[in-house]
Amino acid sequence: MTKSGADHLFLLIKSLSKGEKRFFKVWSKLYASERNNKYIRLFDAVDRQAAHNEKELSAHAYGKQFPVLKNYLYNQILKCMDQYHQSSHAEVRSLLHKVEFLCEKGLYAQCDKLLQKAKQKTEQYNMPHYSLELFRPWEKTLVFQRNDMPALKKLLSEEQKTLEQLLHTREYKILENKLYIYYLQSQGKKSEIIVKQAQKLLQNPLMKHPEKISLFEDKIDFHWIYYLFFQIKRDIPNSHLHSKKMLQHFEQHPEKLKLHVSTYLRVMNNFLLTCVQLRKHEEVPGCLTRMREVKKFIRPNTETAKTHFMRYANHSVLYFLETGKYNEGENAVKEICSELKSYHKKLNDLEKTALCLNLALFYFGLSQLHACIEWLNKIRSEVKIYMREDVEMFTSVFFILVHYEAKHYDLVLSLTKSAMRQLKEKKSRYRTETLLLEFFPTIIKTESRKEKNNYFIELKKQLIFLTDSPSEKQSFDYFDYISWAESKIENKKFAEVIHGKSKTLPVSG
Repeated sequence: MTKSGADHLFLLIKSLSKGEKRFFKVWSKLYASERNNKYIRLFDAVDRQAAHNEKELSAHAYGKQFPVLKNYLYNQILKCMDQYHQSSHAEVRSLLHKVEFLCEKGLYAQCDKLLQKAKQKTEQYNMPHYSLELFRPWEKTLVFQRNDMPALKKLLSEEQKTLEQLLHTREYKILENKLYIYYLQSQGKKSEIIVKQAQKLLQNPLMKHPEKISLFEDKIDFHWIYYLFFQIKRDIPNSHLHSKKMLQHFEQHPEKLKLHVSTYLRVMNNFLLTCVQLRKHEEVPGCLTRMREVKKFIRPNTETAKTHFMRYANHSVLYFLETGKYNEGENAVKEICSELKSYHKKLNDLEKTALCLNLALFYFGLSQLHACIEWLNKIRSEVKIYMREDVEMFTSVFFILVHYEAKHYDLVLSLTKSAMRQLKEKKSRYRTETLLLEFFPTIIKTESRKEKNNYFIELKKQLIFLTDSPSEKQSFDYFDYISWAESKIENKKFAEVIHGKSKTLPVSG
């Protein structure tokens, strides 16, 4: 372990779950006597630390052995976890080692039995590359030992079929990656050139006959390619259709869920995004239930577990925001906030911003302004880098809006001046944000109820005018400023206005 990676051992131990730590302790007893267990004591010392402190660790009676001991412990943990978490790849490779051993001993009948079991596993786990690269040589050895020419011809035919499957799978992956590049290039703009370039990829013969696709994974990739294409084209209904077909394909093959849980989460995430885009709110609860259920297939304290939590949490909160069902969602959101404590330190700035913003918006809808401000303050104090300028500007303006609602007028005036200076430094024109920043000082100085109402009516008119501008669309995606203005004009709660609109809003295309 290098000096630059001095905290690798600390990070590894801290990433372990209680069950993994317990297994390591039991496993270690097989390798360390009571008198020679320095690396166990080092494990406990690191585990007790709240933050990595190399000097504190080296102060223990480890002497010159300390660097060697750290490296040994690090590798022992990895070795132990390799046994604790038996993956499908490890299972197949274990069978291969046994096949090799039996073949070397000349026990060909026993070897053949295990080889057939290994082939079944490669088919079950969709590992044609293992069949081609690893098991074929041993199969040929057994065939030559028996001098079985019909079996050799059959084997060669199977090898050709496997090779074709691999080539098809590889081609689908290449197409998907190319479409994804075009998808990234199309973000924030609709380019006919990008659409035409993407459309050319769909002329590939593999995209013409989905009924001929035999492998589960290839069919998922087929629909994924079309999903990306329709996202590029801004054809959301068709994008939604293909995301739904991927979900249905998983539901038709439940045995694939455990093997491809990350892909399943990704599919559900994109399906839910299209539901939001099309305002198909009725399809969201069922998908969220399935997303919650898939947690049983995910090992705790892993990146997949964090991804699952983030997607479930964000889509759950977003559902309540979109439908205005704030009161119905309060208990569910409390549970999410409680679970967040387990993942908070693992979130990057983008993830933290997204979830904290959604939670702030939710508590704003509940009129719990103190909680709303707390979540916004988490972003302002903990996020070091905003990934996108528009997110940074929205957070600043929404923070001011919430303080206006809380009647913190002196703070609103101070924050507005700061935000206006910040806005002048930006290259992009933030007309919606500028309008609101100019509005707050005016409305604060207005005392007459009737005059305030007139100002909000005028604000609503100008906001509606700005919605026709493609460059301003993003501002209204973050927060419904028009509904907020309407709540003031009609003297209603913001949640009441949102809930009423969710029943009547037209489907977008």
